[in-house]
Amino acid sequence: MAGDNMEKAQVFYSTLPRLAEVDVLVVGRCFSATHEAHASCRSMAQCMAMGQAAGTAAALCIEQRVDPRDLDVASLQARLVENGAIIYDEQQTKAA
Repeated sequence: MAGDNMEKAQVFYSTLPRLAEVDVLVVGRCFSATHEAHASCRSMAQCMAMGQAAGTAAALCIEQRVDPRDLDVASLQARLVENGAIIYDEQQTKAA
């Protein structure tokens, strides 16, 4: 397949919280990234995944009473996996 040799780009949670704003998470085309990363993240699937991560992060911030910049990323990742999100290559292999 043509896509098998494509390099993967990760979107890190730290690209979502706005530095100048409090309690604001930004997803979609306006997240903080290089030109190349934007090119790989502009389709609906990637935007939906970032939206799920941002919504889950917001819920965790409310539960834990923390600012989005102070959220423990491991707890976010665990909740995403618990809710069925595929965030690791190993999950993709097991699902196939």
